[in-house]
Amino acid sequence: KDRGAVAGYSILNEPWGTTPENLAVVMGTLYKAIREVDQNHVIILPGHNKGIDAYGKPSEHGMTNVAFEMHPYPGHFGWGKPGLAVHKDWLQCTGEGDNVCKWKTKLDALETAFFVGEFQPWAFMGAENGGQVMRVTYDTYVANGWASTAWAYKRLSNKGGQGTGTWGLVANAPGARIPQLDFNKASLAEIENLFRLFGSVPYQPQQ
Repeated sequence: KDRGAVAGYSILNEPWGTTPENLAVVMGTLYKAIREVDQNHVIILPGHNKGIDAYGKPSEHGMTNVAFEMHPYPGHFGWGKPGLAVHKDWLQCTGEGDNVCKWKTKLDALETAFFVGEFQPWAFMGAENGGQVMRVTYDTYVANGWASTAWAYKRLSNKGGQGTGTWGLVANAPGARIPQLDFNKASLAEIENLFRLFGSVPYQPQQ
């Protein structure tokens, strides 16, 4: 609670195994428990995959210094397909689906900060389109005053390389393979050596 390096508490990650209404009740309980020992840090309220409407306005429920968190993934998980069109609709508020403008209006009414805890605008789009869409996505979130962290910074694979754009901004370089290891049969030394490799393997950034 006294560490300045901690920006806030994102308590639960994608807790979608319940209803939005029950999630809001559970988070209210967790909020009170945290505030009993820490009045300073931001508490990040996780959105349901159906949104944040069940929470209502946090200040009307005695909550202060909170933010909402959602994980928008245009082009994935049933939300269109990777490409310029789906990101344009989301970022420039075109089309009939979900978009940044709708969320900006919602959050302004709730007077609550917003954390885009995961997003992934470059995968499977190639370096040129992927890079441009990533830049515009970050700039759009900043323009709205939203904090954001992409998923994921580093992704290591047995094959290596970025290909047409993996889920990592940084990948292990082509040919710099991460060996497969059966953790049920591997020795402690083999597991430790594998983990050490993560810090020394040559990298390939997503350009």
